[in-house]
Amino acid sequence: MLKAYKNKQQTIFIDKELMVGNYDPELETNIILSPYFYWIKKAKLPVKFEYQAKNLSESVYDGFLPEGDFSYKAQKTDEGEFILFAYEPKKIAQTLKELNINIKKIKRLYFAQNELEDMECCIQISEKKALALVGDTVQLVKSCNITEPISMWHYLRDKETFSKFAISPNEFFQDFIDLKTFYIINTLLFLMLLVGVGEYFIYHSSYKTIVQEEETIFSQYNLPQTSFERENILKKYTKIDKEQINIRRSILHMLKLRLRNDEHIKKIDFNKDMFEVQIKIKENKRAEVLKKELIEFFDIKEIRVKDLIMYARGKITNE
Repeated sequence: MLKAYKNKQQTIFIDKELMVGNYDPELETNIILSPYFYWIKKAKLPVKFEYQAKNLSESVYDGFLPEGDFSYKAQKTDEGEFILFAYEPKKIAQTLKELNINIKKIKRLYFAQNELEDMECCIQISEKKALALVGDTVQLVKSCNITEPISMWHYLRDKETFSKFAISPNEFFQDFIDLKTFYIINTLLFLMLLVGVGEYFIYHSSYKTIVQEEETIFSQYNLPQTSFERENILKKYTKIDKEQINIRRSILHMLKLRLRNDEHIKKIDFNKDMFEVQIKIKENKRAEVLKKELIEFFDIKEIRVKDLIMYARGKITNE
């Protein structure tokens, strides 16, 4: 029976304008997403749970992603770090439409990072593309530099188990609801309404308990009693967060300076909205070239060169 059930499912791999696998539009489908569809970062965060890390993902990725409407997922590792995934649901949905994949039959979408992290060698996905493990990250490469690489088609044929970390298709396909689904949703909404009425009465009976717990929390964490004072605290830390984001953006801009092979950044200092940077340059005239790049992102107050060290001081601008 288990074997018969498995035969009713299929697994395919998708990349930009590419689908690998024996695809039947009438079968339930598990999809492995190419790294083309997502970005990945590892981070140590001051939180314990994945949902908390997910809420911080946008800040972690700030300044590193192209323009787009991104969603995020966070996965906790055994070492206590978090793997943060950023992806565009619209981009994935558009590719599925272009590949004529039956959206109603999609069961789950998985990241190649999780499903291929234990692969022992390179996996060829087409004549011009392959997947390889670079460090501990699954990445797209041009080809496999081995004599007999594993093909993705053979890998999918033998794939039976998946990780628990996946994307639900419900996240993408709100425009593909048939009449039967419409009635099911209406029924669920009605049941939710009944539950809501019951919760209303429960709320009134437990209101006093909630107020007492709130007072306990205020006392335990030494929080002010008035909302005005709490809002001031929030504004203070919001300001600090904004300053930190601006500093990270500034560092990113400096790391993107078009330095020559024999040039490098020696030191960067920040003090509130001001910065100082020292850059080892090859010749004095290079200072004028780098100054033009810095002016694009900073309010430069001073540029000077001594012993082929360029000293720049300026103000961080808000973006």
